Parts: sequence; C-alpha cells; structure tokens
Amino acid sequence: MSVTFVNLPVLGQLNLGSGFFIQSGPQFGIILGAQQKIDNVGSSSIKDQLKSLNFSWAFGTGYRLANSPLGFNLRYNLGFSNINANTTVTSHTSTWQIGAYFMFKN
Repeated sequence: MSVTFVNLPVLGQLNLGSGFFIQSGPQFGIILGAQQKIDNVGSSSIKDQLKSLNFSWAFGTGYRLANSPLGFNLRYNLGFSNINANTTVTSHTSTWQIGAYFMFKN
C-alpha cells in the first residue's frame, strides 16, 4: 500500500551548540491518495477506505553547517491516528524523513 500525504509539522527546536539541534512536535496530515498494488494486475485506489486526516508526533535531529545557510536533518514521525476507515483493523503511519535545507536569511 502506498499513501500520499501533505503534512504540516508544528515543531519546537532546541539548539545544542556547534550547529546541532533537536526537534519535536505534532504533525497534521491530509491524505491525497492511496494505492494498493495487485499482483499481475497493477494497482487500485483505496483512498475511500482511509480517513482523510492523520495526526502524528515528530522527533528529529539535525546539523547546520558552520557559517553557512545549509543544513541537514533526520526526522521520525510516529502516527497516532487510525487511518483505516472501514474496518475494525487499525492502521497507523510511521515515517522516516531525511532532509536538506537552505536558510535565506539568518
């Protein structure tokens, strides 16, 4: 199963010095689409079988290069919402993210 989200994280950040930081906070997601692969047939949309909203908690760490607007981060999102809408089976999201960023103004 492949599910596509648009996520809005609301994170607090604690700078640890020497460019390192940690982050944590809630993340709200909206499901844009979901596909289930079917052997030898292709895939089928299952978006109507899932709830449209998802709530998760994000934990992250990162590093900003010294005297540079460039940085990198690693984040884990632990889903709390049951995204399965039609059955008694519970399904939760769990996502690892790797990112790079550029700060336009210090």
